[in-house]
Amino acid sequence: MASYHFTTIVSNTHVFKLLALIHSLEQNAHAFRLSVLCADPLAYKVLSEFPHPHVQYEQLEDIEDDTLRKAKEDRTFHEYCWTLKPAFLLNILESSDADYLAHLDTDLYFYHDPEAIFAENPSAHLFLTDHMNSKRFYR
Repeated sequence: MASYHFTTIVSNTHVFKLLALIHSLEQNAHAFRLSVLCADPLAYKVLSEFPHPHVQYEQLEDIEDDTLRKAKEDRTFHEYCWTLKPAFLLNILESSDADYLAHLDTDLYFYHDPEAIFAENPSAHLFLTDHMNSKRFYR
């Protein structure tokens, strides 16, 4: 059975969404880990009160380096969170031994095992998905 390592980034305003995502993974995924980068101290403090055996919470200071801090200077909070995605993924990629690594937005909810997504093309190295707010979805 394949193992899955997911990542996500959360701020204090989205903690409730993350808890639903975690619940959906626990109910539907067989073998997974979820690494969560908390974009602010309050998110980390709140989430630390809800330990889950497959979830690891990281603080921003754990991955922030001089390059990221410089980028932070001219970005809004949400833009900076988007900037953190590749840095956090690389950080996890370098330490994970999972068969698959995927970044999830905190507002996702799984109704079935996410294994089906990866089974669509097991030799793929990269999957990209549109956001539902893409203009082509409004047609």
